[in-house]
Amino acid sequence: IEQFVEMMNSRAAEIGAVNTHFVNANGLDDPEHLTTAHDMALITREAIQNEDFLRVFTTMEYEIPPTNKQSEARSYSAGNKLVFDFSDYYDPDVIGAKRGYTGEAHHTLVSVAQRDGRTLVCVVLAETEISALYEDTIALLDYGFTAFSEVTI
Repeated sequence: IEQFVEMMNSRAAEIGAVNTHFVNANGLDDPEHLTTAHDMALITREAIQNEDFLRVFTTMEYEIPPTNKQSEARSYSAGNKLVFDFSDYYDPDVIGAKRGYTGEAHHTLVSVAQRDGRTLVCVVLAETEISALYEDTIALLDYGFTAFSEVTI
């Protein structure tokens, strides 16, 4: 585990996430486990270039078939309200997201959205209310897609 964490820190630094320091691979609270919204966006931008990561990141539902230990199939769904069309927070532009929570970090959400050929990464950290997590993400993505336009220089 320690070697893996070293690899995580090394890779983060390689892609420019210089304000990130991992202490563990699970993201649980530790006083020396640090990151920023900018670094999480850099890490996510890099991660979505990996086909396997992108496939898992954008999977909304997955069924684990029966095994020798479990006779029935088990279904799992993404715990993110942005990707389900029956949710009040549904955003059709969001292709994937990862939500997290710890007592110290509170609610966090990293989302990737695509619209009109553009891809945005949105990071929201330290929300105390889950509703604010989704509302802020939707507002930031909408701002990102509408307030900026592509220009040729």
